[in-house]
Amino acid sequence: MTTSWQGRATIASSITDAAALALYWLAGFVLISGISTQNYPLPKNAWFCLCVTLCILGCVIMIAADVQKFSTPVHCHEEMSTLAGFLPDLYSSES
Repeated sequence: MTTSWQGRATIASSITDAAALALYWLAGFVLISGISTQNYPLPKNAWFCLCVTLCILGCVIMIAADVQKFSTPVHCHEEMSTLAGFLPDLYSSES
């Protein structure tokens, strides 16, 4: 079964998507605007530092995964085994 992502958006799906995004953005706004007060388990500066660090770490892991996915094609393993001379050819068609 294949899925086509090129279908037309309906009015109902557009309204649903807009409502979901509005709730998503509202939650962030409530957290950073001071409307609600939080009891952080750490001092505020340490808590914000932890949040920023986790966000940056997530971005780095995501980018590293994309780089790894696009920079290690199947033929790369064949070239490495040929160059090294002692590695078996993992992707050979001869079995």
